[in-house]
Amino acid sequence: MKNLFLILSYFLRSLLAFQFRQFQHKHWYFTGKTLLETKPFWMPEALLQSPWSAFVVFRQTLKEIWTRPRPGKVKWSNAPVAILDGRMTNQKLRRNYVESFTHEQVGIFVCLGELVFSSGLAQALLKTSFLLFWSLIFLPWYLFSRHRVNYAGFPGEILSLAALLKILERDQIRTVYSFFIFRGFSNLEALVLKKKGITINKVTSLTPLAFHNHSTIADKLIVNTHYQIEEIPHFQHSLLVNAVEHWGPEQSLLWKEKYHAEAEFEPPVAQIGYYSSGHWLRKKNQHLGTGRGDLESDETLQQYLKEYLLARPGLKLAIFTHPMEKVTPGIRAEAEAHYRKIFKGIDLEVMPAEMSTMGNLEYVDVAVGVISSALAERLYFGFKAIFAPFSLNVFPLTGTSIVPIAPREKQEFFNLLDRSLEQTRAEFFQINALESYKIQGEVKFYPELTRKPIKSG
Repeated sequence: MKNLFLILSYFLRSLLAFQFRQFQHKHWYFTGKTLLETKPFWMPEALLQSPWSAFVVFRQTLKEIWTRPRPGKVKWSNAPVAILDGRMTNQKLRRNYVESFTHEQVGIFVCLGELVFSSGLAQALLKTSFLLFWSLIFLPWYLFSRHRVNYAGFPGEILSLAALLKILERDQIRTVYSFFIFRGFSNLEALVLKKKGITINKVTSLTPLAFHNHSTIADKLIVNTHYQIEEIPHFQHSLLVNAVEHWGPEQSLLWKEKYHAEAEFEPPVAQIGYYSSGHWLRKKNQHLGTGRGDLESDETLQQYLKEYLLARPGLKLAIFTHPMEKVTPGIRAEAEAHYRKIFKGIDLEVMPAEMSTMGNLEYVDVAVGVISSALAERLYFGFKAIFAPFSLNVFPLTGTSIVPIAPREKQEFFNLLDRSLEQTRAEFFQINALESYKIQGEVKFYPELTRKPIKSG
């Protein structure tokens, strides 16, 4: 109960700091801002706009409370280190990643998406009472606020954080590595953990900070790409972190031996590779409410790529589908039909579902995509990549090294493709000044990006 009161007091303080624009209290202000302005990624855009969306979230939380409990924690050792994530499926990869770069054992893995469930009838009744009490108090916000979905989701997040604190205290955890940081509750979680004397380190993933993590509170920010390092000066006012380290992409450990600096490969099978982001499927499922221009950029890229290849019949295109396009054989077949229709008349190969994109970087000479994480992984291992942010409004940021390989216009895109196909891998990186994007060793520290320690209370 003590932890619940602490969470609620921090929650209210953050909301008030944001609502009354208390900029002098940055950590409270940006915590309130992310609480209210971060959309739930699981909800279709049409439902987000519905006046009844808050009640959909209420029903979902109630269902989770009464669903048979699932194991939300895996214990490996008594080490005082924990990994936080949103899914249980990532535990092996995340453990290997953290232990490889810190050379310390991880004690437990906690799935934040599995902590609302109740362990018994009494607990389920208590949680239901809290949910009902909350919903009655905030009913006007459920009905009339533009942040109705956020208000409806708060009780589930609060119950989850209370359960997390109980786990961390029971296992005597002193350090946390969080991979589930794009949630609106992530900063409040960080402040509460810091208050409890727990060091909170956040791992960014390959997504640009500008998309989800430009307002982040942590003791340490662990970035996965050099581009994120270049983003940090743009968000110095809202990135409230005490230290920055660059570890590289998570999956890099799986392929380090294959793609070492002296590795030699057979000539590429295809000249151009298209790394799909599955935007047609996201649109079909109404999951494209980012407002960044992702879908528009992808459709423009496909149009320009088709035009480019039709004018150069000697070139072959290989399409690497997104994981969401491989979920079932039916979706995979639908994806292939979709791309064969778009690129009709072109020498085309849609790669098999079992073929790893990361494990076959050498299959194509130049890869293109809108903002695929696989493009960042290619650069990390020294392979040619071109971004296509034709309609994106927050990428790439002005002055970053990605700009020369992120064309905005059709002819610029065509010219860059022509040049890149003529260049060796080494020339591509030298001419475009991208050497800093390649693998730099185990950990790279950035003391110039640190700041004074942030207090949590």
